[in-house]
Amino acid sequence: FCFFSPKNSTNTHHQKVTGLSQPSSPHHHPRPNMPFVSVEANVAKSEGFSKKLSEAVAGYLSKPEKYVMIKYTKADLIFGGTDEPAAFVDVRALGMSVDKTNYKEFCKVLTELLSKELSINADRIFYNFTEVERTHWGMGAATFA
Repeated sequence: FCFFSPKNSTNTHHQKVTGLSQPSSPHHHPRPNMPFVSVEANVAKSEGFSKKLSEAVAGYLSKPEKYVMIKYTKADLIFGGTDEPAAFVDVRALGMSVDKTNYKEFCKVLTELLSKELSINADRIFYNFTEVERTHWGMGAATFA
């Protein structure tokens, strides 16, 4: 389940990088948006999953992978009263507003990867997308403001 659903976009770079068929955003911003993706799931991650997710996020957002951070946590998750495989994905970045990023398509890209790599049904993967202000995001000793 995704919380945003803006207009369509396509990107063959994503398909080349990940082997997945989903489109990507054509918007390229000169300043990095520093995407951070945190996945909490009640299953063990597959070999190479974090790297594949990093490549998929970079490809979808048309950003160099050096700006992408991925965190995977195996967690005790219950959804719908069961502990069947499930995941919560928190995506945060600078400049990721609805008018710039197609969250509906981004959900499809991420869901395809998580379903394939972690064997989680699509209806048990939840997303939250957050645009972070540059004054509230930092690296090293400074913020991006």
